Amino acid sequence: MKSNIVLSRYVINTINSLPENERLSIASALAGEMILGAKLTNELNPQEEMLYSVIRNFIMRDSHEYNLSLIHI
Repeated sequence: MKSNIVLSRYVINTINSLPENERLSIASALAGEMILGAKLTNELNPQEEMLYSVIRNFIMRDSHEYNLSLIHI
């Protein structure tokens, strides 16, 4: 990956506020995708998939905005 991944305080707080089993499942799926390029969502239950999707969208948005800001420096 040639761009930065941004985990904002909001994202971290959101993940940390989840029950432990969901927190571990979602964090593993996010790390698997963002670091390793693997899709692990098939191992999430429907509720975890929804949370994963929302959190992933926040990460992608924040990362995109940050990477754009680097271009305009």
